[in-house]
Amino acid sequence: MIDYGRFAERLAAQRANPDPARRWDLYREFHAEWGFRPVREPEALSGYIADLVGEAGTDDPEEDPGIPEALAEWWVLPENSWLYAELDESSAHWPPRWWSPDGGDVRLLAPDSPLAVPGSDDLRTVAFMAEAQYTQEWGYLSAQSTVADPQVLVTEGEEWEPVAPTLSEFALLLAAVRVPAGFGWQAYPGGGEDEIVARVQLHWPPLGLPTWRECGAQLTLYGGPDAVIVVDEGWGDYPFRLCTRTREAAELMIDRLGGSDWSLFEPEQ
Repeated sequence: MIDYGRFAERLAAQRANPDPARRWDLYREFHAEWGFRPVREPEALSGYIADLVGEAGTDDPEEDPGIPEALAEWWVLPENSWLYAELDESSAHWPPRWWSPDGGDVRLLAPDSPLAVPGSDDLRTVAFMAEAQYTQEWGYLSAQSTVADPQVLVTEGEEWEPVAPTLSEFALLLAAVRVPAGFGWQAYPGGGEDEIVARVQLHWPPLGLPTWRECGAQLTLYGGPDAVIVVDEGWGDYPFRLCTRTREAAELMIDRLGGSDWSLFEPEQ
């Protein structure tokens, strides 16, 4: 049994380790715990994504947004479930591109934006990922493209807001939202959601990851025995979702959470 109620401790240890060689340790561990098998076939790793990594960039700094080290690593990581498991319909921008929401001129941050890097006159942002209908995009500051593991931003309308302190933590957050839903058991209550959510917030600790925001959803993740509990404080499709590593863990959590008329679904992957 893995107690995800203690996940925040693992996350804090990961954040405190400055060694770039250990950047993906917790990401790898999380995928292994939920049954995702790394893509080891040479043809897969030397194919589509690896080719894109090799082709990215130009000799002209005025046309090249720059690719942070962590982004290049994540793109070819064997545990990259976002690319290899197809857990959602979002799109990759490769090579990353300066953000232009209407396809026209590159949109610049306001000079007085709190996101602007002090001392830099580069006010461009770079998008590397888009929601399926392009209602939102994820990216980083062009001025931080030389930072190994930069902050990640998400668009809210035509403005950018921070979503994760580093790109590697953004990848972990995305995995924490997608992987348990795809590789674990899913359960949804048919009644008493408000009481269940209150019980979760009182008794089960958050994972410690930032809030995931997408298409109106604002997801906070909580941890339990072999369980990740998803609470939407926005207006997404599912206000509450329980994901567990086993059927037994799902039944135990349902019994503890209460509510009524639960629906339980086998893993999709």
